[in-house]
Amino acid sequence: TSTHAAELLSQLRQKVEKDFSGPAGWGDEVFAAMAAGDMDQFIELWEDSRNPRHSGPPGSGAHPFLSALMDKAFLNLIDDDQASGQKVAAAVATYATFLQARVEEAAIQPGQENYWLSVRGVMGDSATVGFMYDFAQPFMTPEQTEVTRKLIATVIKDRYGLGMDLPDHWVNWNFIGMGLYYPLMALAIEGEPGYDPRIYQRGYEVAQNYILWGNSANGVGKEAMGYHTAGMTHTAILMLAMANRGENLFTLERWRRVFDTWCIYAMQPYGGEWQSSGDLGTFPPSQSLVDAARFLFPEDERIQFVSGNLPKRRLNKSLDVRLLQLLCPSDLNEPTTGLTAAQFELPETLFDEERGMLFTRNGWGENDTYLQLACRTDTTFAAHDHPDRGTFYFTSHGQAWAVSSMRMTEPKYLNQITINGRGQGHFSPPGQWIEMEDTPEATLAVMDTKYCYDWQWQKTAFMATDEQLEREPWLKVFREPRDRLWSRFPRAQWERDPSPVVSQYYEGYLAGNPRMWGAEDSWVVRAPHNPVEKSFRSIVFRKGQRPYLLICDDIRKDDSEHFYHWRMRIPNTLEPYQMGSDEVLLGSLSDRRYAGVRQPTHVTTGKPIAQQGQPMLLVRVLQVNQPDIPAYQDNLTVETLNLVKHDDTFQYTGRKMGMGKRLVIPSRSVEPEYKILLFPHRYGETLPVTEFSEDRKTLVIRWDDQEDVYLLETDSAGRTHLHLERK
Repeated sequence: TSTHAAELLSQLRQKVEKDFSGPAGWGDEVFAAMAAGDMDQFIELWEDSRNPRHSGPPGSGAHPFLSALMDKAFLNLIDDDQASGQKVAAAVATYATFLQARVEEAAIQPGQENYWLSVRGVMGDSATVGFMYDFAQPFMTPEQTEVTRKLIATVIKDRYGLGMDLPDHWVNWNFIGMGLYYPLMALAIEGEPGYDPRIYQRGYEVAQNYILWGNSANGVGKEAMGYHTAGMTHTAILMLAMANRGENLFTLERWRRVFDTWCIYAMQPYGGEWQSSGDLGTFPPSQSLVDAARFLFPEDERIQFVSGNLPKRRLNKSLDVRLLQLLCPSDLNEPTTGLTAAQFELPETLFDEERGMLFTRNGWGENDTYLQLACRTDTTFAAHDHPDRGTFYFTSHGQAWAVSSMRMTEPKYLNQITINGRGQGHFSPPGQWIEMEDTPEATLAVMDTKYCYDWQWQKTAFMATDEQLEREPWLKVFREPRDRLWSRFPRAQWERDPSPVVSQYYEGYLAGNPRMWGAEDSWVVRAPHNPVEKSFRSIVFRKGQRPYLLICDDIRKDDSEHFYHWRMRIPNTLEPYQMGSDEVLLGSLSDRRYAGVRQPTHVTTGKPIAQQGQPMLLVRVLQVNQPDIPAYQDNLTVETLNLVKHDDTFQYTGRKMGMGKRLVIPSRSVEPEYKILLFPHRYGETLPVTEFSEDRKTLVIRWDDQEDVYLLETDSAGRTHLHLERK
């Protein structure tokens, strides 16, 4: 009855036809050999260079042909196509026979009881064979059924999947959800010889723990939006199977809050874009997951609203996700354009203490001003996290001004302060919230990030001795980067992180030597990184008709002069319209420029021309210390970046993410004492007058009809307290 389902099914038929014919006819040839049971011909074709993954794991769910074979089995079941179904059934049995010997060989390697470390390399990162069996079994002969069942029984015998050996509260990152294809594969032979009900039961517990520990009470994920909702998407496939067995995890409040709370608070006011801290922080929530939530809760207008802000749907490339789309086909033709965030009457401020994240705004309109702060306090191991404690994302007048990073983990690409080019440690330990106060007039947030500069974290796999690498050959990939790391930070410097949040996470839960990722991570270790005397970030978000940010950074490394850089990532679509020694005016890229005079050095040549009413951001440096010798002073800059990963500690060295832009405010000083005003407005509106008293204890921000007076006091820890007195 769903037009969306019909469209997806049509796309699936087109995909199967395309995948079977290409490349260069290889798909049709290999299918013919499999359907005929010609193992020799199948193996020869599998090793053919036309095979898109001829050198990869034979069972990988990402293989386009195997994915198409499963899709074809699914279509045969829907169409009750006996002729095609029998051919596919024979092909599946041939493939199962092909994998059997390889699984048996993998099963005798070290770590064989751990599916992740042993037969996963053969079966791949999906329940592909299990799904094939589910869909093709009605067309199979008894012999074909037995061959395929035997393979799955061999795969699951006396093994556990990712996360099944972990304490409940460790089950909280995206690959836990993506690894839940293992109990799905076991369910394919439910009620048949070789089925082990313990795998399903433990899979249920892992899925439940992932929802309860991976999401805060507000539905805020343990990772950034892209990674987190990807893991939840894969989990949802198993959750459907569980719901069919009377164990419905979709009703858990923390699952539903992902969509009706977090997805709304993390969305830009103008819709269609999201910001979050960590890898894939610029990604939207998973379309397939949101659609499934919409299918399951068709009356929930908040979910409809989130769904309506996602792009046009297409059939997902991932095999598991396609199944979720096809099994939960919400009718996307239902109108959502009439829904607005304002109608839900949500509080304008949400402070998630569990995650250390703050969302606040001065209204729910598309042009209202919006601030997100992230100073993660819940971090307990090296994950898809960024060294950006205290980061901020800022939007107003339908324009994003300060933005997150997609996957850049080096501090120079993030919204933080670097000292002599170095910022917070990566991986970064948790920060600390000192204060959060929210009133109708303003929101005040104070964060302490000293610990994040002082220390860096690393995976315990980097601490493996040569003897351990011999005992656990799956860790061999860490040998070379381990040696490189120790040459810079000697092994003797590394120790278990003793901070309370980390100790509570690990202490008392190490029996049996459980490690996340199945092998890599136990109690996280730390080493000295970039010690500082202090690092406080205080932010006042002033609400009302003239919203603005006042940012005060109290950071000091030691008693020597250092080169500090205050950094703010901005969208590539912005450029400076005016620049001075202590302020810059940012606006969207303009095709209207000043011609200047016929002198190539004239400063106004090519300068953009602003239009009346155009959204602009004034960034004014109210205070920053500079060197005693003026020649050593650097200028405020707006830079275009080549986003490339230089860090060679482990993976993805040299990875490029295109170009980016950032605003940089330098200070060569002992202590920069940054105080910065961000005032969004429309071009032509009056800009504020800002004045410090001679003793720097009073700051006035004034317009003709508004005057905000801040009293500044410095405590014994060197933190500036900001007290707003509106006149």
